[in-house]
Amino acid sequence: FRYKLIDWLVLLAAGTLFLAFSLKISVFEKPYDFYPFWVAGQHVQANPEANIYASTEHARMDALFQNKAETSQDPIFKWAADLRSGRFRMASTPFFVSTFQIFSSGNFVADYGLFRIFSRVSFVIGFLAFCWLYRMRGAIGGLLLILCLYFFQPLLSDFNENNITSIQLFALAMALLLLWNNKNKLFFGGSIFILGLLTFFKPNVGFILPLLGLMWFKVDSFSKIKGMLLSLGLAAVVVGIMTLSIFESWDIWLKWLGDGPSNLFFSRNINQSVLGFIIPNPSMFSFGIWASVLLAIPIFILLKSDTEKISQNLNDNQARLIHIGILIFILSSYVPHPYY
Repeated sequence: FRYKLIDWLVLLAAGTLFLAFSLKISVFEKPYDFYPFWVAGQHVQANPEANIYASTEHARMDALFQNKAETSQDPIFKWAADLRSGRFRMASTPFFVSTFQIFSSGNFVADYGLFRIFSRVSFVIGFLAFCWLYRMRGAIGGLLLILCLYFFQPLLSDFNENNITSIQLFALAMALLLLWNNKNKLFFGGSIFILGLLTFFKPNVGFILPLLGLMWFKVDSFSKIKGMLLSLGLAAVVVGIMTLSIFESWDIWLKWLGDGPSNLFFSRNINQSVLGFIIPNPSMFSFGIWASVLLAIPIFILLKSDTEKISQNLNDNQARLIHIGILIFILSSYVPHPYY
């Protein structure tokens, strides 16, 4: 009982410090990531036929919302618009834009406030969930959270950015918690459904599902593969419905495939990437080859591994593959930000 009481007290202290940390907008906060997808959502709501991935549309959105920011009384809205002025590019998926636009009020200040709260709460829940998955005591997880929030610059940077990474952390933790109960078909389906939505939401976690599918194929778990395909199909239906609720047609996905990745590529300082340290000024094709090589390594190891040993530690191996998928993304990213 004494240890449980200590755990709860430390978690309560961590929660209190977190709330104190989050009560007011810090001068170091930068709604740098929030501004472009908020603008894109507002623009599509008014112009469903708009191709938000075209450079001509970028210039139009930039000018339009610069004017709106100028007439706004909110300094954060003005600051975000000025920061993106002349450098506005859209690389987020249609599902990403649709998800936030559905819940948007149309008011930058109100929407950013809600996003900020959701991002921070997601970070804390996801962080503590991973601590639990790693079998840490509540007190250890709470202390680690306090130390990371106040003294570890990469996570503090993520907090100040109110980044999408925090929401991804939460979603990955929920997927892994459900996947832990792999004998329950409903939990298993829910975990794959979350991973599917997350891949459509932001494809930087797209390495995870192929690795998990290959492992289940390796151990002859065809029931899991069937469940995986059904869950991914359901996720695709949800994505399609949400996309059509904002955009005029599904063609927007083809436009994203054509221009979205290149918009992201040309808006980054690629020489700060891992590949950029190996070869100067790598091309998009080079990054594709590099990612394929990195993905081939765990695939080779999986194919050569003993099937019985994989089956005996299925939960741990599933968790390892999720971490490996994230690591591949970090190593192959155009710019691996510190908080990744």
